[in-house]
Amino acid sequence: MRNLLTLLVILVPLAFSLRIPFKLRTGSVGAITNVTSGGQAVVWTDNAFFVANITIGTPPQLFTVVIDTSSADLFVPDLMCDYPTGVCALPQCDGVYCNEQCPNKTCCLQVKPKFGFDSNYANFLSRKFSQRAANVSTCFGKRQYNSSASSSYSKQAHVVNIRSEHYGEIDGFTGLDTVTLGTSADEMITIANVAFTQVITMSQRFGNLTDIDGVLGLAFTSASVSGSDPPFVKAVKDGDVVDSVFSIWLEDMWQTSDNGTAGTTPYLGYDVPNHCSTNRTMWPLSQVRQWTFTTTGFTAGTYQNSDKWQTHIDSASHFITAPQKVATQVLNQLGLNANTPLPATVPCNTNISFSFTFPNGGQANIITKNLIVPNGMGGCMLAMRASQQTFTLGIPFLRGRCTYFDTTRQLVGTADALSHN
Repeated sequence: MRNLLTLLVILVPLAFSLRIPFKLRTGSVGAITNVTSGGQAVVWTDNAFFVANITIGTPPQLFTVVIDTSSADLFVPDLMCDYPTGVCALPQCDGVYCNEQCPNKTCCLQVKPKFGFDSNYANFLSRKFSQRAANVSTCFGKRQYNSSASSSYSKQAHVVNIRSEHYGEIDGFTGLDTVTLGTSADEMITIANVAFTQVITMSQRFGNLTDIDGVLGLAFTSASVSGSDPPFVKAVKDGDVVDSVFSIWLEDMWQTSDNGTAGTTPYLGYDVPNHCSTNRTMWPLSQVRQWTFTTTGFTAGTYQNSDKWQTHIDSASHFITAPQKVATQVLNQLGLNANTPLPATVPCNTNISFSFTFPNGGQANIITKNLIVPNGMGGCMLAMRASQQTFTLGIPFLRGRCTYFDTTRQLVGTADALSHN
């Protein structure tokens, strides 16, 4: 059986031109080869994120990462994460006798001088480490990257500080290594000399996410905190993929017995048979940073709005985020007060759908079962939040369709799923 990446909602896997069963691979992976049209299945676990498996290094080290179209950095925990606190905080794990005395020999690889950091970076590390309580590691239980074990690694040691609505604060430094999207030998896409962030401290929020090691950003280089090309962008530049398009297909909520956890993320252009119609609609981006474009109309029930709104797609968001005045009207459609906290608790039999129109006349609908979702407390909620002046289209938008992202032509588009049942 082909192996896959897992998207966490937790979802990840990348998909191919045929239906691939989704599966989180936790064992070792085979030797790296290069295939220019790879992909994997995606799955949703713990109602958190869609995630996938990737590998970094030679030989490959496995990581499960969030698939995130709103960010542009690849980051995973480094072996130094939370050093010298956490699992390597014991005094016998520090110093020349580490290999003889420390109960966890991997801690002995965390000797800072071997990286050759300059004094400014050493001070940065010291300051960050001192902020951690003793014996508390946010990276505990996550896979950690070991640069000493990779023959293809080269250091950069540029300081990176990521502040994210989804993940909190992430601190680390950059390195270069081989990154492979996918873990099946006949479907992997291998990209050399990818810049990525080796995390040394992460927020407790991200640390608490089980079965997730890091994040794979799929936005543009201009959105990268480290200033580096995201892996897919670099793959396009290096000719490692056949086309500059990746796509995401997610099944509808309640569509199958796995409750909407299946999906695919192909890196093979527009062709996604078995999932979506070949009648796709594409439209241009309004900015090349995130996947941002203009919507020209919005409908919910009897409410219609023909204003033009800047809109972006965020595969790491659980919600549709609407401008405040639009969100207020949606609440009115449901008979709710304008001051109702969002996401609003609603009866599970609530019937509401959204429709968006685009500059080229295209349209995309979000059906009821993707908007009225479990709230984790035995009831249901409307998967909508409010912002000031923009729309953010999260996972509810990605369900029930193929969404296409073209990095070179700077287009985004959709095609309706062949089945919603």
